[in-house]
Amino acid sequence: PMDTIYSMWQRWRGLPSHNQRDWLTAYSNLLRLRAPLGERLLVLRYEDMVRDPSSLDPVYRFIGLPRPVDLGLHAEAIGKWRRDARFRFRLDERVVALAARFGYAPEELENRGSRLWPLYERASRLYIRRAHPLLARLRASGRR
Repeated sequence: PMDTIYSMWQRWRGLPSHNQRDWLTAYSNLLRLRAPLGERLLVLRYEDMVRDPSSLDPVYRFIGLPRPVDLGLHAEAIGKWRRDARFRFRLDERVVALAARFGYAPEELENRGSRLWPLYERASRLYIRRAHPLLARLRASGRR
């Protein structure tokens, strides 16, 4: 979940506190779906596909195609949030508990929190929503 939440933060400045609730809802629903479908539902983690592309073999068998040699998967995004000194969001314990049911270890989800993180999160979001578009318009008007 942390990689997904970080990606949304980086791309769209989605608030991690909101996005973790969406992750929790989506993956809770996935577990509910797993109950009636049983083995007919295959859940694959991106990390597992990167480490072992053969984990996708059941998908390719299902669609009747051979697995390509190069799937275009890469590990660069895995754990990228750990390399960002500004990103100090901590997952809610309910998200950590659900992530464990999908095979994530606690150390894969732990982030050093900060009392300043909520302020940074809001300030960054505000900048992206208000100041950034204004600066872009000013730059564009200077070009004309």
